[in-house]
Amino acid sequence: MKRISPSTIFRYSLLIIITGIMIFPFYWMLISSVKIPEEFTSYPPTLFPKRITFEFYIEILQYTNVLIWLENSTIVSLMTTSVVTLIACLGAYGISRFRFLGKRIMSNLIVLVYIFPPIMLLIPLYDLMNKLGIVHSFYSLLIVYVAFNLPTSLWILKAFFDTIPTDLEEASMIDGCSRIEALFRIVMPLAAPAIAAAAIFSFIMTWNEFMFASLFLTSSGAETMAVGIVDYSTALFRMYWQEVMALGTISCLPGFLFAFFLQKYLVAGLTKGAVKR
Repeated sequence: MKRISPSTIFRYSLLIIITGIMIFPFYWMLISSVKIPEEFTSYPPTLFPKRITFEFYIEILQYTNVLIWLENSTIVSLMTTSVVTLIACLGAYGISRFRFLGKRIMSNLIVLVYIFPPIMLLIPLYDLMNKLGIVHSFYSLLIVYVAFNLPTSLWILKAFFDTIPTDLEEASMIDGCSRIEALFRIVMPLAAPAIAAAAIFSFIMTWNEFMFASLFLTSSGAETMAVGIVDYSTALFRMYWQEVMALGTISCLPGFLFAFFLQKYLVAGLTKGAVKR
């Protein structure tokens, strides 16, 4: 048997500790939502619930609009992710492959949007959406989220496209592919890990955003999940922590499932599209 070096043991131990620290808040939120009230308020707290109850999930399903909040967040997040990913693929490919005047300046200006704090743009963006007549619709959030998520996705994909040899595209174009066919049939399959990373980033950032959603969607029934949880917790005379924990657990599930189904693309696609058929 191969002997494991102390440095390898140290690295894996450190990785396990860091992973445990990152996962523990989500685990605590989950078990807190299924504990009985007596156990939740007991001291010292228990790491494993002695008895499990789903009464708080039943309560929030009965007395809140959590299903509507989930639907609204899903629509906005999927729309934003689709638009951002498509534009980022086309834009990053153009910046990576073509030469044009002002290319370096434009590449540096892409991240200029992050210089300004989002709260600084709150009033101007609200005034703009109000004049366009879309301040109370999902389209206002779509425009804002695309504007804020696109730069990061562009840089993720641009850096990955730079590592893909141009010989593969040139060979496909010699065989009769157009530039756009080479992009979708050769480059994008190879860039699947970067595309998945950009999509996950865009989805999670959109799903968790609160500030713009709370300002643009003020009508009842139009709230996203983040806004709905805050409205529910602040509308009560006292904080019902276990109901809030249950809402938080439900809110985390879509992002987890989205990342789970895309994780295979993070470790695959490095050789897809490189073989001529």
